[in-house]
Amino acid sequence: LAVAPPPPPPPPPAAPKPKGVIGNLFKKAAASKVPTVDELCAGGGDQAELCKTIAWALRAPVDVAAAAQRAAAATSSDDLDGPSSLALEILQVLGEARNATLGAGGAGGSLTRGEVADCTERVGRAMLLERIEGAAAVLDDEVRFAESALGLCRFVNNAGVVATELGVAADIGEVLYEGAVPRRKLERIYTSALTLAAPELLSQMGMGMGMGEENATADAPEAVAGVDLETVTMMAPLLKIREQKAERLMQETMQRVMTAMMGGDDGDAPSGAQMEQAVGMLETLVESGAVPPEELESLRGMLSQSMGMPVEEMLERKEELMEQLPAEGKRLFAVIDKLFGAGAKGGSASGGGAAPAAPAPPPVDEIVDDPSAAVTIKPGALSPAAAAAAVEPSAAANVQVTVKVKSDTPPPAPPPA
Repeated sequence: LAVAPPPPPPPPPAAPKPKGVIGNLFKKAAASKVPTVDELCAGGGDQAELCKTIAWALRAPVDVAAAAQRAAAATSSDDLDGPSSLALEILQVLGEARNATLGAGGAGGSLTRGEVADCTERVGRAMLLERIEGAAAVLDDEVRFAESALGLCRFVNNAGVVATELGVAADIGEVLYEGAVPRRKLERIYTSALTLAAPELLSQMGMGMGMGEENATADAPEAVAGVDLETVTMMAPLLKIREQKAERLMQETMQRVMTAMMGGDDGDAPSGAQMEQAVGMLETLVESGAVPPEELESLRGMLSQSMGMPVEEMLERKEELMEQLPAEGKRLFAVIDKLFGAGAKGGSASGGGAAPAAPAPPPVDEIVDDPSAAVTIKPGALSPAAAAAAVEPSAAANVQVTVKVKSDTPPPAPPPA
């Protein structure tokens, strides 16, 4: 008997259709894999040893540059404190690492300049990821976040010192955060660090009084030594925050701190020190022109919230309210009137300080293309100098134009003499 042939194999499954641009539009990009510091330091090669030195320096619980400056000002070794001694040790170890890797006095070392720069970049990137994700995890804990923000500031400052001491500062590429923390949380890290740095800025403005623990609030906290405004602003590009966005976040944060200072604790009336700080900050902002027109509405809302009434009502009841306020309150009304009142530059109380619209130009009669119209330029109306530069638009002002309408009927006869 004939045996039937086996059935044909099933066809292979159809390949999935490509999703195209639309299909991939909302697909979240996976975070790139960044080696950890431990992975970079594993092994016993020259690069691993250099990575260990870099990681040790970057994790130092001290601002190396600031502590080294204090050490330089010391008259003897007995005057050195613990941080200053540690800073000098770090600089010495980094100098030895530079000589070992790049060589001293022009002699070749164990690594090339590119390899030293690569080690510095990779350890810095891994350490940045470690610091940022640590800060993100404690955002809602004020005490622990303050410690984390201090560590971030030290890292930012010490990274430049490490690259300089290793001789590769000019060879370092871009080091950015490459983890999975969402963009909005990165912005929260930045604004929370700015809030901690605000007392330092106020102190520079001469308004640092009253910012101790007794007057600290969530929006106007106690100053944290080592978290300074200059270093915090350097974090913005590391967090992939654009320059314009970083500036706007700083303005909003400073206005929020000022509002908290004016509002007092638990919504109570502001204390004299808080009122003086807030007024001083407002005066500084107004005099420096640091409040752009687009931010005036936001400032108006914050002032209304702090004082418990709209700005317009404050201005209407100015005389009544000023009698109930100390001298600082009278200064506050002067600033509010300058920003939003009748004395505002180009504005009024209802206009929010915005410049009034320019008056509309007078209407221009439409010139109809009429073949019966003739244009005559009177001889001599154009000066010789203007005629030589007739291409200049301003020369048109020297032209006298007479428009006459042609008519098919003869002109009337002159009256008899």
